[in-house]
Amino acid sequence: VYLYSGEGREIKELKFEHLDSPIKVYNFEVEDWHTYFVSEQDVFVHNSCGGKNGTFENADYHGKKGNPIKSRAPINGQGALDNSLPINQSTTRRIGISQGEFVVLDETGGGIFHGHVREWGDLTQQMQAVLRRAGLVTKKGKIL
Repeated sequence: VYLYSGEGREIKELKFEHLDSPIKVYNFEVEDWHTYFVSEQDVFVHNSCGGKNGTFENADYHGKKGNPIKSRAPINGQGALDNSLPINQSTTRRIGISQGEFVVLDETGGGIFHGHVREWGDLTQQMQAVLRRAGLVTKKGKIL
């Protein structure tokens, strides 16, 4: 990835901050403009209004570790949602794979999804079939 400042200078240093819990962020828009310059290097950015399949938000009850009642939260929920497939046409539920995890995603409303991780054997036959047909897994559920 190459980033350039408003003056055409290449930005060589990037800082990524991984957060343990979600924070509220806002899409910035001025008179229908979604692009603007940020930082001391004047990097030109564009708002992302969620991924192609919606926006992932963690659910408080899906923690870093699962328990007998609730499965754990995915490592990269937005990545799983971006690469997810619909289970069928009668539901907004989706199945995705990200970072070696099977992630079941449910729409909570307005294109917002939350999700949880399941093992291959805990997926429904329909979920497994969707992943097989898409060529994402072997017959036995090994992620390709």
